[in-house]
Amino acid sequence: MSCAANLYWSQEYLTCVRTAPTGCVIVPVKRTTPSPDTGHWTFSTKAPCPYETVPGNTRYYRLKQDLRQVQHCLKGMIFVDKSGVCTCIPISTVAPECTDDMLLHFPFDDHFNDVTCNHAVTTKYGPGQVRLVWDSDRNSTVASFDGRARLETRFLYNWFAGRNIRHFSITLWFKAMGDPGPVSGLVDNGDCVTEPGFNVHLEQGTVEGSVNTRSTGITAVGNVAVKQYKWHHVALVYNGSKLKIYQDGVLKKQTTLTGSIVDTDCALYIGFQGTDNVQGYFKGYIDDVSICN
Repeated sequence: MSCAANLYWSQEYLTCVRTAPTGCVIVPVKRTTPSPDTGHWTFSTKAPCPYETVPGNTRYYRLKQDLRQVQHCLKGMIFVDKSGVCTCIPISTVAPECTDDMLLHFPFDDHFNDVTCNHAVTTKYGPGQVRLVWDSDRNSTVASFDGRARLETRFLYNWFAGRNIRHFSITLWFKAMGDPGPVSGLVDNGDCVTEPGFNVHLEQGTVEGSVNTRSTGITAVGNVAVKQYKWHHVALVYNGSKLKIYQDGVLKKQTTLTGSIVDTDCALYIGFQGTDNVQGYFKGYIDDVSICN
């Protein structure tokens, strides 16, 4: 609902009141034509929000000055404290990321699913656990993999068929916590037929990526050293002529690669290298996975 003239939004009572609160003041403004990409409401902040989201569970929020005072939003709503918003809002009004080049994005803020307009849903496989945990270095929730489970989405199943994709990139943050020797997958589209169309994995303390094209076949680039227990950003970029790998924003290696990416009957794995069912699981943390074309 929107507040009438001379009424103010109260975060404490989650309704409109006559007296402006001294802390967090929100003035909801109803849109004349509700839009599914932005939600039904816009908000403006009159004062700093005194609340913050409880790490790992955005339905709950608490006073910044007294972390013991925890409150929660109604079912189907989440608490938002960013971009001028300081209130509980319906999950359905959180705007998806709809761009021409963003194929999938997994920020792992509130759940394990994709937040683009493709709405890809992940499923956990394996005997272990994948959980959302708070990470102080990232200042956000991240996906924690215990080395015995992975996330999987079938969105990319035969996605490359007939598309002639010659521009493709994968970016993510990761912090490895397991044995640096064995192969452990970060992101790939499995090995359910012959070879994956693309993958990024760790092996022997290094990060490596590959792309499989019709013209050149599977081509790898990498062997870039990484540190255990430290966050790294990695980007694998294919531009139709070169395959490049970046670490922490710096170009590390590149190689020649041409042709369109092969199609496979394979799902997308996060936290698992599909070519090794025994040693392919990743142990550590992954955050902010993006796939663009």
